[in-house]
Amino acid sequence: MACGVQLAAVVTSNGESAERFARKWNVPLYGDDPSIAFSDKIDVVHVCTPPPFHAEYVREAVRAGKHVLCEKPLSLDAEEAASLAALAGKSNVRCGVCYNVRYHTAVQKAREIIQSGVFGRPLLIHGNYLQEFHALPAPYDWRYDPVLSGGVRAVTEIGSHWIDTAQYVSGKKVCSVSAALAGFYPDRILKDGMMEPADCSVNNGTAAGNGSVD
Repeated sequence: MACGVQLAAVVTSNGESAERFARKWNVPLYGDDPSIAFSDKIDVVHVCTPPPFHAEYVREAVRAGKHVLCEKPLSLDAEEAASLAALAGKSNVRCGVCYNVRYHTAVQKAREIIQSGVFGRPLLIHGNYLQEFHALPAPYDWRYDPVLSGGVRAVTEIGSHWIDTAQYVSGKKVCSVSAALAGFYPDRILKDGMMEPADCSVNNGTAAGNGSVD
């Protein structure tokens, strides 16, 4: 692969999709059995499942002696996340959560300047996080299923990157968060797996409104 790491196996909940991905990227092992990821041929496991399943697979991977990279959040429960961190700390493995924004060049430079003390003590950190991820029209995926998303919304899905960046550059810890949430398109049309605003969609779609798709 481009980063110099060999992708040895891919596991998904759908065996057919795992096979398609494996054939496209020449991955030797694939399937829908999670034990594939914990075989002796695997050194590192990257957990990319929907959030409710993160903790389960991280725990299994650590106990199997695998290094782990987990997509955020590590867990939907703070106590469970702490127990996973403690388990990793007692194991001879490296574990991390994917807050990749902190490794951007500009963020690294900001941290360097702030940590140097040239600015003095940080008193206020102000910023924003903008991206077009899931701007309509967009596919209707697991993020809009409350069972699979686990209640993950804009603050936890996207805002957590900003929170992590603020902590990283300042060396301070965010203790509490207050958020005001709103949906620009509370009423949407779902057709062929794609969402569109209800006021400008084509006909023959299925309405998805009242906050069910936000």
